[in-house]
Amino acid sequence: MKKCLTVLLICMISVSAQAVIIDDFSGGLSTWTSTVILDANGGGSNSAAWQVSGGVLQLNTTTYDGIEQYAMIKSGLTLGVGEEVQIKLVHNLVSQDLGVYVGGTAPQTGVRQDYIAMYGRSSGEVFSRGFDGTSEYGQVGWVSPAYEKLFITRTDTNTFEAGYYEGGVRTVLVTRTPTTPNAATVVGFYADVRAAGVLGDLDNLAMVGGKWDSYLPYAPSVQQVQDITGVDVTLNWKAAADPNEDITGYAVNPDIVDEYVFMSDGSGTDPNLYYAGATGDPGTADPNSSFIVQDLPYDSTYYWAVVEAMNGYTQSFTVGLSTLSDVDPNNVIGPTWVFGSLTSVPVIMQQPADSRVFDTEPNVVFACEFTSISTATVDWYKSGVATPLADDTDYNIYLTDDGNGNYVAALEILSPSLSDEGSYYCTIDNGTPLVTSNTASLIINQLLAQYDLDGTLSSAVGSAADAPTGQGKSLDGLAEPNSLLASNVTLTFVEGIDAVAGHAVQIDPNQYVDFGTAGYPKASDLTNGLGRGLDEGTVICWVKPTTTGGILANFNDGATTGCLLSLAANSETADTRMIVRGDSAVYTEIGTAQGRPGRPAWDMFDGAWHLVASTWSAGGTLSVYVDGQQVASVAGGVPDGYLPWQRGVLLGAGRSGDRVVLSELLGSVVDNLRVYNYEIDADVIAQEYLNVTGIHPCVNGGFVGSYYNTDDTGSSYCQVDLADFADFAAIWLANGLF
Repeated sequence: MKKCLTVLLICMISVSAQAVIIDDFSGGLSTWTSTVILDANGGGSNSAAWQVSGGVLQLNTTTYDGIEQYAMIKSGLTLGVGEEVQIKLVHNLVSQDLGVYVGGTAPQTGVRQDYIAMYGRSSGEVFSRGFDGTSEYGQVGWVSPAYEKLFITRTDTNTFEAGYYEGGVRTVLVTRTPTTPNAATVVGFYADVRAAGVLGDLDNLAMVGGKWDSYLPYAPSVQQVQDITGVDVTLNWKAAADPNEDITGYAVNPDIVDEYVFMSDGSGTDPNLYYAGATGDPGTADPNSSFIVQDLPYDSTYYWAVVEAMNGYTQSFTVGLSTLSDVDPNNVIGPTWVFGSLTSVPVIMQQPADSRVFDTEPNVVFACEFTSISTATVDWYKSGVATPLADDTDYNIYLTDDGNGNYVAALEILSPSLSDEGSYYCTIDNGTPLVTSNTASLIINQLLAQYDLDGTLSSAVGSAADAPTGQGKSLDGLAEPNSLLASNVTLTFVEGIDAVAGHAVQIDPNQYVDFGTAGYPKASDLTNGLGRGLDEGTVICWVKPTTTGGILANFNDGATTGCLLSLAANSETADTRMIVRGDSAVYTEIGTAQGRPGRPAWDMFDGAWHLVASTWSAGGTLSVYVDGQQVASVAGGVPDGYLPWQRGVLLGAGRSGDRVVLSELLGSVVDNLRVYNYEIDADVIAQEYLNVTGIHPCVNGGFVGSYYNTDDTGSSYCQVDLADFADFAAIWLANGLF
């Protein structure tokens, strides 16, 4: 059974513009007018005439008595904006100036004005000169021994580039912007006669760009069908439009009588395009043309071009032998297009994506979409496990095929739990080299550590999340707060939020807690702690502070991985501040956010319990909450990754400079410290503050009707109630509005 894969490809167009030959000098000069624009000796006794000989244009001077300059103009030829005129030049005598001419006025005998010339000599020198009105341009020259063509391009209404092509490379010698506008209404050749004899060979006057593009085939596309013998390719394009379409109504240039297709051999080593066949006269009604090539090899790159054969210039070629160099210059060679034949190796079109879920959520699916020219098999793996996963009670593994070589491979993880957390990938095998997908991470949202601080520094969920037990440290007796020299100490536990059953830890400004390098939030990759708190997370706790300083903090050496939830000094009392920083070529922060509530007379150091929290995710936002309300938020960055901690995570301190000397030492009582590996909801934070304190946090200060909140103090903060009514009534009475 023949199995096919059909793909539509849009070809890349080569950057080199294609030229339309205006005159190849295989005929006469009836459409040309020559004018002597300079007779230096004044005698007019030179005997010089333009002639066509052997398919090239020459200036034949039989007698010479002094310098003469000529402008020979092609009837009806102009240079539009975005167009370029080119000539091919081969000199046969030294020091003869021959080149291309673009003028703003018709040439007059003995008058040099309003033109730009680009010309060359057999010595290899190229020059540009001309006249801006009647003022002569400064001559600009260069030595280019191997130049093939000279050009003048009109890049804007009154801006021109003049230069040459050498080895196919276009070089601009000078840019001209005449003071007297040059309308480029005359185009042709320039000559500066300085000797007797047959002077120079000019050939193939050509135009490029602008309206001349309508002479070229366009809109290429490639349709490919694969089978066991190779790739069948249909080349599609549109025949060149009729340049007089607005007058005649033709869709296709009626001068086109055949279309020839040339292709490379796909080897990647032969630059030639060889004749592949012809499609015949495209007619004038429908520009769509196509050509079929069968059984091309897979995994190859092909260049192709279409030649428009013009009426009177049809040719015969040999398939696989004739090249573009054999094309008559009166026929139009289109742009060179390129396509890659179908690959025999599977190609992944859609990689599996990361997934983050709670363990109470339904199944998780990782999917990989790919194409393959032959039947493929897929295995799924979990990183760190050598054997492929099996389709069983834990996983559903399936592969779908639409019959055209398009596949979807999927791994469904049933009832995901913490043990499923990790990275997954698949391998694709169709008999060619094995293809491996990107890895995709499964992260289980969870509470990583919950330190109730009811007499111990261990986590209440440590057995599930493997949260480390903290160690109390003291800086007493140290000349400077060096964390490596701090001594172990038993910290004091005092009354907590729950005055009946709970306790909290008291941290003096010379004390802190070290949770070690295994502390949360984690800062590492899959092998050391996937999703453990820096790519996304939440830190939340209750504090009763006496000084500013670090609440939960860690930084690696230099400007790399780090996090810091702290109380920062403020001119009024204190801001709560959070930094989460990743590791890149230069450090990249998920964000830094800092703020305080707008509640009147609010004071972090009032001796009451305050709820502080921060949530973040890469590419999302980093937010800071105080007393149940959001006080700051910034757009999140996307660090490259996170390096494992070099030193322990600290409660009650930070680290400065070299990240060894302690700083930001906090004086506070701390209770119910929790770390999550996901963003908990703002309303959950607000509800916790309300449940503990009975005070409604200001979740949305701009609520509907907030302009009636005239009394924004005490229990009336961030709400419209009787206090606001009383305030309004007082204003009403005081102003005699009753």
